[in-house]
Amino acid sequence: MNNNYEQFKACLNLVMSQTNYSEEQATDKLKKWDNDFIKVIKEYLNPEFEKKKKEKNVSLNQKIIGEIRKFKDKQCSNYIKEKNNEYEINKLLYLNSLKNEQNAEQNAEQNAEQNAEQNAEQNAEQNAEQNAEKINIDI
Repeated sequence: MNNNYEQFKACLNLVMSQTNYSEEQATDKLKKWDNDFIKVIKEYLNPEFEKKKKEKNVSLNQKIIGEIRKFKDKQCSNYIKEKNNEYEINKLLYLNSLKNEQNAEQNAEQNAEQNAEQNAEQNAEQNAEQNAEKINIDI
């Protein structure tokens, strides 16, 4: 019995902390709902929480049109997702091609610089050889 009393006190404290009920009100509500604190709190938030919503009377034609609308909406959303995916893929391909072009330009520039350096070195060597030959001839 001590365990039940502790559970009741815990439920009572919980209900009082989640609502603005006094201890007496919380005790009465817990007794009403057979110590189910969740139902007490639901009742506090919405006194008519147990009432089920009534379904509207819908004609067969309205049901058919509603299902067609749901189907078309689903198809439209799938189409939009597909188009977005295609757009993202094309964007990535375009960015990748730009990156490849930049890399190719950089490589071409580097190759041109290397070729220019090599040509300059070769020309310098040839000029040095020619000058050395001229010096030898002049002597």
